[in-house]
Order: sequence, then C-alpha cells, then structure tokens
Amino acid sequence: MQFKYNKLLNIYLLLSFKLLALNFLFIGLDGFDILRLSQKGHYPYYPFLIVIIPAMYLYFVNIDKDSKKFNYKELTHFILPIFLVLLNLAAKRFLIVMIPPFWIKLFFSIMFEAYIIYYNTISYSFLKNKIWNREPDLINIKQNRILKQWSFFIFYLYCLIVFHLIVVITMNLKSPNNSELNSYKFFPALLLNILYFKILFTPEILYGYNVMHDKIKQHNKSTFILKDLWILDSSDEISNVQDRALSKKIAEYTSSYIHDIEKLVFKYEIFRNPNASINDIANKLKIPKSHLTFVFKYVSKVSFTEFKKIVRIHDALQLIEKDYLKSNTIESLASKVGFSSYSPFYTTFKEVTGISPQVYIKKKVK
Repeated sequence: MQFKYNKLLNIYLLLSFKLLALNFLFIGLDGFDILRLSQKGHYPYYPFLIVIIPAMYLYFVNIDKDSKKFNYKELTHFILPIFLVLLNLAAKRFLIVMIPPFWIKLFFSIMFEAYIIYYNTISYSFLKNKIWNREPDLINIKQNRILKQWSFFIFYLYCLIVFHLIVVITMNLKSPNNSELNSYKFFPALLLNILYFKILFTPEILYGYNVMHDKIKQHNKSTFILKDLWILDSSDEISNVQDRALSKKIAEYTSSYIHDIEKLVFKYEIFRNPNASINDIANKLKIPKSHLTFVFKYVSKVSFTEFKKIVRIHDALQLIEKDYLKSNTIESLASKVGFSSYSPFYTTFKEVTGISPQVYIKKKVK
C-alpha cells in the first residue's frame, strides 16, 4: 500500500490476501484446539471467503488503470455476498429449529456456487476481451506481455482457489463435522504461497499497466542508437508561444518519444516503406503529430527528412554487414531500405557516410 501508484487497484488484492490469511489463521488456531470452532459447530471462515469473489473481479477490472479517486459504486458488488453471509449465519441460528440443517446448507450452497460461477464468468470475459486479446501495441510489446502473463497467472490461480471453495462447500453438505475436509486445507495455502513468491520476485506487477509502461521506458531511455542526433539538455529559449506551451506539456515524455521512434524505425523498419511519413510514425505510436513535429524541430539536430535518410543508410549498412550483397545487387539493397531508385540511394549514402557505396563495399571486403 506504500506504492505511490495504483493504490486503488491493490486495495482489492490486499483485501483478498487478508481474508484468505484470516481463513488460514482460524484453521490453524482451530487445528491447535485454541478456538475449537469446529468442535462447537461453527465454520465462520468459509462463508466469508465469498467476499473475495467480487474483490478479485474488481482487481481485474482496474488492472490497466491508474485511478486517483475511489469509485464508491464498486462497493455495490459487496452487498450481495455480505447479505448472503449474514443471512446464512442468521438462518443457522434462528431457522434451524423449523427447517432441517441439510436444506439450509443446500440452499446457501447453491446460492454461493451460482454467485461464484457468475463472477468467474464475467472476470474471464473481461480479461479475454480487454487484456488477453488487447490490440497489439507495436512498441510496448514487453509490458503488454508482462501484463497478460500476470493477469493470466493470477486468474487461473484464483480459479483453482475458487474451485477448492466450491469443493469445500459441496463436501460440507455430506460432512456435518467437517472432518473430511482437513486433508484439503493445504491446497489453497500452497497456491497462495506460489502467488506470494511470484509477487516477491516480480513486484513491478503491483504498479499496474500504465506505471509499468512508463518505468520500462524510463529504464531504456539511455540506450538510444543515434545518440549524437538528439538534444536532451537543450537550454535554448523557445520563442514561439505555442511551441513553448507544448514544450512544457511534453517535457517528461521526450525521452520516451525518442526511444519509441528509434524502436519503430530500427526494430520494426518502418522506413523500408518508400512512402513512410511523419503521420505514419504518429499513428503507430498513437501520439499527436504536433508532438513529433516538436521533437524533430527542437530535440533533433536534423529534420525529419534527414533523419529518414540517415536511418535508411544505417539499415543499408546493417544489411551489408550481414552479407546481403552476396546474393543481391546494390539496386536491390536501395529498394530494400526504402529508396525509390539507385540514384537517390547513392547520393544519400555518400552524404551520410562520406564515401560511395562501392568504396564502402571494397573497404569491407579488405
């Protein structure tokens, strides 16, 4: 809860942990004959576990958000399970003289299991549509994969715990003294320990999607390929009023923009398309074109057109190093990296490297 970000998301995870921990605490105290709840015919810990069901659903719903304010409407998900628990306790206390205990157990078992299955279904539906089948984010593949793997892991671990809860509720119908259930108590404890160790070794999952996204970018900001082209500590005063306002707006994202631009043009080779434009980059990165225009105007030492030429020649050099020309012509190389013909490729190659392609190739052979 000390994390600055995504506290609201972790509230639901924490609530689930606390309830499950209390459950095992009661079981442990009962096992050592300290509380002797089972001997007195009381099983208060199992019914209250149903509160975990909506808590985990709300955790999944908020997993890719960074909410600043608590949404009190979400508390409505806890009304029915708490009501069912209280009604169950009241029925065992006041209706047991009029209705056989078996029928009371059967009624509430059906209610609990139907409730559990409903929330499991809508949780699965949400995760499948909003997280697991999320439209691929070309640039942020790593954090998308982490989020999907984490949500997949915790959901199916949660399903196993819920399945155990259903088994316990069902077996409780056949076992009035609950003696047959003792051998099954280790199972959810084992699953929870796996979950705790997962969080211990990968704490970044507690931050949520948006913060994890920014942290990974921040970590990689010093790994620019074309370091000499970028101006990261410019002290020049921007005279244009609109550009000055935009500078303040995107200052914290500048390094991230550069990282994403380089990743897009080098790893995903967008400039191999002869018609690639600044609009294409803006669309791929899902940021306004004005932000990119600002970057190439104030943060780059070269214009966008010159940047595109440099990247294409860089691409050509990489292909030459990989012996592309052993089975292909220079004209093919020019076309491969995005030039419309050999002539502009030759001119640009000489501008960027200082020598012609033929001279460079001869030097490489030597």
